[in-house]
Amino acid sequence: MRTSRFRDDDEELVKAISEGNRDAVEYFFNRFENVIYSIIQNRSWADKQDINDIYNSFFLHLAKENFRRITAWRRQAALGTYTISLLKNYIRDYYKIRGHRPAGTEPIDENRPDDAHNPDALFDVKRLREYLVDAKKTLGERDREILCLRLFRDLEPAECARQLGLNNNAFYQAYHRAKGRLIDAFRRLYPLLFERDL
Repeated sequence: MRTSRFRDDDEELVKAISEGNRDAVEYFFNRFENVIYSIIQNRSWADKQDINDIYNSFFLHLAKENFRRITAWRRQAALGTYTISLLKNYIRDYYKIRGHRPAGTEPIDENRPDDAHNPDALFDVKRLREYLVDAKKTLGERDREILCLRLFRDLEPAECARQLGLNNNAFYQAYHRAKGRLIDAFRRLYPLLFERDL
């Protein structure tokens, strides 16, 4: 069965999962596996040595319950946001059962909005600028210099090329590569900005 029908219809996806459709389950895993791993890895909710165990056991936990928690989704939030809320609860219970929370990890406060994973909050202009700065910090010095000239100082491409000692073609190639790496950093740090692409 083709899975393209699930791409833009989360209700259809969840309905198919509730009916035991294996294609739907596989699509769900493929769509959210990178998001889940990225969030566990980039947040201070879990100890580093537990990341892989939490990642694997979270999906097993969903499957053992026949995806009952996923099929309980009622569009009160985007499916990705809802899934992340399940992950937060799972991590909390993971350490609760073990009777400890590793030093250096952040307690999960269910009453505090988690703007980094709230799609509505993500598009606040001020926050977007902060996210851009965060993503830019992960780039190499040369990429940051190129992007600063073109995006932040808004210089013309020819002037950017002159200041960097490049010809125009070389600048365009370097700029597009740097911009691509910036977008990749965005995807890693704030995956829900690109949820529909997953």
